[in-house]
Amino acid sequence: MNDKMCGNHTISILACHTAGIVERICSLLQRRGFIIRSSSAGKSKDKGMLVLTVVVFCDLPGLEQIQKQLAKIIDVVKVELLNPLNKVEREMALIKIKTRQKANLALCRLIESFKGRVVEASACGYVVEITGAGEKIDSFLELVAAHSVEDIVRTSPVALHGWSKSAVKQKNKEAANGSNLL
Repeated sequence: MNDKMCGNHTISILACHTAGIVERICSLLQRRGFIIRSSSAGKSKDKGMLVLTVVVFCDLPGLEQIQKQLAKIIDVVKVELLNPLNKVEREMALIKIKTRQKANLALCRLIESFKGRVVEASACGYVVEITGAGEKIDSFLELVAAHSVEDIVRTSPVALHGWSKSAVKQKNKEAANGSNLL
């Protein structure tokens, strides 16, 4: 692989929710030698369908090969490469933090500054939920390391196409002109 062309690429795969579909998709990628950085699967808006978000490390020719190979799987309905400039991507982390009475206020301010949420509180500590870009979660984890972190669970990224900038500009223009209002 050409190092200049290599990078992480996010692929969204719409597939029929059948037994073993996630395993078939991931094993196809692994058999072809692609590095799967993460994968996340969940229900689609369409009944009986599944959306699998996969982040792979590869070069551009490899990305084309992935798209072609995935399209050959019978239960795969759609394969989309998500444009890094026009995607919305989020992760979620649950962090179990043991607290000391003196540190509670500082910890609560830190959680609030990251728009986090305390999902469980006890005399022993908190379970905190942080949602956002991977870099945001990494930053929170670095800062909270000064406290006694007992456990961390983190999801893989989920992603979808955002609204294109031209579509947003058009919508704003229509709103300014008073047309196409609900």
